[in-house]
Amino acid sequence: GSTIRDGTANDYAYEHDAALRSVYLPALRNSLPEILATFDAADPSRTTGRRDLGTVAPQALLLLNHPFVLAQAEAAATRVLADSDSDARRLELATLRVLGRHPLPAERALADGLLAKGGPDGRHEAWTTLFQALFSCIDFRYLE
Repeated sequence: GSTIRDGTANDYAYEHDAALRSVYLPALRNSLPEILATFDAADPSRTTGRRDLGTVAPQALLLLNHPFVLAQAEAAATRVLADSDSDARRLELATLRVLGRHPLPAERALADGLLAKGGPDGRHEAWTTLFQALFSCIDFRYLE
């Protein structure tokens, strides 16, 4: 379907609120989504042969604090908690879904420590934090 809301007359101050992969987002010349701008997306007003590269603090801060990232971490936590009764299996599912690989032994140890601190009452919050950490890790941002 259309990626631009009905009734949109121009792209000035367009509010990007669709939860779509960036490849499906419209490239509006006067309104680049904040998340794409932070990660050095090309300026849609210019012809660009190569994207600028930069890893800066705003990228890490966005992954830690942006409402979209937090909402996705919470949704992922809800899903993984419903998918299995075992934390070991949940961790497998989480890393496979987010990173496309199985968790490393060190990652298992860190996850176990985080989940133990959450206790039974803080289970959803602990899994949300775990997903937020997965979204912030280097293996999520870079493809080898």
